[in-house]
Amino acid sequence: MVSNLRRSLVRTVLCTTVFFALLGPELSISKGLSYFRCLFFLLVFAILFLYRKDLVHKFSAVQSKIIRGFLIFCGCWLGYGLLSLSWTVSFSAGVNYLGRLSMMLLLVFCLLAVVKSKQDFNKIACFLLGGFSVVILFGFIESITLRHLSVSRAYGTDLLTVTSFFRNENDLATFLTIGLPFLLVALVQPMLKRRTRFFFYLLAVLSLYLLILTGSRSNVWLVLPLIIIGALFSLCFRKIKVRQLAKNFVLYASMLGAVQLLFLSCANPHLTNRALGKLGAAVIFYQAVTDSPWGLDDDLEVGEGRCESGQVRKYLLLNGWHFLKESSFKGVGVGSIELLMATAPKVNVTNIHNWWAEILVTFGVGIFAIYFWLYSYLLWRLFKMGLVGDGIGLALFLSLGGLTIGCMAPSSVLQYAPMWILFGLALAYTNFEVLPENRQLAQ
Repeated sequence: MVSNLRRSLVRTVLCTTVFFALLGPELSISKGLSYFRCLFFLLVFAILFLYRKDLVHKFSAVQSKIIRGFLIFCGCWLGYGLLSLSWTVSFSAGVNYLGRLSMMLLLVFCLLAVVKSKQDFNKIACFLLGGFSVVILFGFIESITLRHLSVSRAYGTDLLTVTSFFRNENDLATFLTIGLPFLLVALVQPMLKRRTRFFFYLLAVLSLYLLILTGSRSNVWLVLPLIIIGALFSLCFRKIKVRQLAKNFVLYASMLGAVQLLFLSCANPHLTNRALGKLGAAVIFYQAVTDSPWGLDDDLEVGEGRCESGQVRKYLLLNGWHFLKESSFKGVGVGSIELLMATAPKVNVTNIHNWWAEILVTFGVGIFAIYFWLYSYLLWRLFKMGLVGDGIGLALFLSLGGLTIGCMAPSSVLQYAPMWILFGLALAYTNFEVLPENRQLAQ
């Protein structure tokens, strides 16, 4: 077995890696070499050379069926990706895509290898909370000063938006909806200290404030209501006194007033008007998607009509479906979508802007069906654990459930580290929750 010193070293490297993963490429040693990538390769080295003797024992002791299924699926996923290199549009682009996917799956594997108890989970959660706080704090400053980091698409421009450590506002919005469920669930835990509760409350209010400023329609109008309704609905099924339940409802409701106060006192008025205008155009976005026939043979061009964004996303899906049919539903191959979209009609971007569609069009119906089943089964397991557990399962369920829609907001989540970290923690939780020694410890 691995010594306590080595295990502690690997845990520390993992915690530091996920911290810098949240901050993205802005913190880099040089262009293309971020601190996250350096720490990631150090983590892989540490696990293989300091932790290798324990890996076989650890994974032979896996009792969670979904983790066994996930590990098998990862092998099939990467194997099919390698096979698809034989028909992909560009071999070099395919190798690049496959390398990025392998890196993210390896990050999930590292989380499964190291996180084996709630103590490990809590230690990583502290580092994730630190990274989340840094992103929120800078986003709040950015909303007042409109000074952007170099990684932002608004850097050096007059664009009125807030992106924090991400490239665009949709990436930030998805990040916020991933973290919000953990804050909302933590706020209603009865044993929480007052200072800690106030800190979580402040983070939740700032997250809501920044989420609205991003103007992300899918995250604000779809994901956020689902998270709030899910949190309130789950409270009604937990063993909580009526008085405490009423306090929790009042606590959540007070956030709306706090967010309104921030808009009145801190936010840049031009930024606020732009974000609210974008959110208010949700009906126009919906009409742009549904009014015209779903086909590539209409006379409408990009830029015509009432909402260019809605039109583009619609035609991206239609072109993707066309490519999938042309491939006989086996997928166009890794790294091919962007090259095919570059010559596709009625679109002015190359990324498909939908993670579900990206998997389906790239890898075909078979891989997509297995991925969808694993994702759904993981949600079901977390839902059952969330109703009777300590809140971790509930937060993971709400976060992963919101991500089913949130992953359709960014241009691509292939290298979106927050999503893969969430996926890894959710899988790890289903494993150590079923181990007898951990179940006894939790009780």
